[in-house]
Amino acid sequence: MWLTLDIGNSTIKAALFHGEDLKRYFTLPTDVEASVAAYRHSFRHHLQGVAPERIGVVSVVPSLTGKVAEALQAETWIPVEHISSRLNLPFELCYASEQLGSDRLAAVAGAYYRLHATHTDQHVLVLDAGTAFTIEVLEGMQRYLGGLIAPGPQLMLQALHRNTAQLPAISLPDAAPLIGTTTEEAIRAGVGYGFIELARGLLHRLQRELHPAPYTIATGGWASFLKEHLPEEVHDVAPHLVLEGVRFLMMLNTRSPVYVHPH
Repeated sequence: MWLTLDIGNSTIKAALFHGEDLKRYFTLPTDVEASVAAYRHSFRHHLQGVAPERIGVVSVVPSLTGKVAEALQAETWIPVEHISSRLNLPFELCYASEQLGSDRLAAVAGAYYRLHATHTDQHVLVLDAGTAFTIEVLEGMQRYLGGLIAPGPQLMLQALHRNTAQLPAISLPDAAPLIGTTTEEAIRAGVGYGFIELARGLLHRLQRELHPAPYTIATGGWASFLKEHLPEEVHDVAPHLVLEGVRFLMMLNTRSPVYVHPH
């Protein structure tokens, strides 16, 4: 099996693939203070009965990337492969490669893998709605043009709480009244519906730029929320798109495994 990981700002997502089939999925909290030994113990628990043949990682938390890689290599004896723009890609890269987040690249690769056979030459918008909200533009299944980055709902909530004197820290439910009669309801309405309109507005602007109209696929913790509220703009939700993209890029860059005995 191949193990793929996506180290995000709030959660580490991981999947075990046997060929194209996702056989096991698990998550760990992102904790930059946790030790290598603690992460190794967590991976040992989740990998019971499995000896991965290859391990691929994307990360948006540089301070944690090395720690997780060290824990994985110590536990599995397998060197970790870091996904980057230096790998062979199935599309032309038009983005400044040294600035491109590996998670964004993997999301586009995952969309390409899922859609290139059925949406030949069609433009694709890849939404990742997590801590940050990103939209990537894949032109005609041939060129990754770049994209847009905005705050996700959780960042909006945190910013309101941290940068004001009286607004409380709250969570965002699936639904809220449009006109809040309490401060909590007012925040939920502003952030929840504001996020929906942010996504709608950006998608409409992109749709006016791209002809024919693009196909939109979404991933991330807020993807289903967007699909529910923007059913005409968001065509599909793929919860594990980044992890699928990591596996696909590993497949395109096949190499002979190198086994390293742990110290």
